[in-house]
Amino acid sequence: MSDSPQYEAFRAFARATIALEVLKATQPLQEEIRSLRAQLETRAVQQGPPGPAGKDGEPGRDGKDGTDGACGDRGEAGPAGTDGERGLPGERGTDGLQGRDGAVGKDGARGADGIATREEIESIVETRVSEVQVRTFADVYQGVYENGKPYTRGLLVTWGGSLWLSLAETSAKPGENTEWRLVVKKGADGRK
Repeated sequence: MSDSPQYEAFRAFARATIALEVLKATQPLQEEIRSLRAQLETRAVQQGPPGPAGKDGEPGRDGKDGTDGACGDRGEAGPAGTDGERGLPGERGTDGLQGRDGAVGKDGARGADGIATREEIESIVETRVSEVQVRTFADVYQGVYENGKPYTRGLLVTWGGSLWLSLAETSAKPGENTEWRLVVKKGADGRK
């Protein structure tokens, strides 16, 4: 039975039908991904100039010297260097006054609303790509229809000798409503 030309023709037809349904189902998502990538490129080009920098505050005055810390452990002696000329000690200067804090600078110009950031677009693209599932015939074919069993959209069953595709979540019998589409009809002589 499995080696008959009719069986092989049925398998080829079923593969082609499934491939077409997968292409139809993923085409809007692929177009949305292309659109998001184009927005990402446009966003990279449309970055506006940065706002003006805020004004600097006045410098503060130096603080007083702290107390000397404790001496550390003595290190190993290195080789002796040559003596240089001794300079004269300088005088210590007086401490300056403490300066006031400067005023807060103005905010930069706000960017245009309604354009997603690069990170937002990349997140959307990653989410959409993770939602794409490629299913094989082995994943979608559920065997002979079982009365009352729930079937999700995109599954295949055989019923009355014909192959049916579920178009929505349903537990109704194939051929009795619009939730099933006939894929391969059983012929009058019992052949497909």
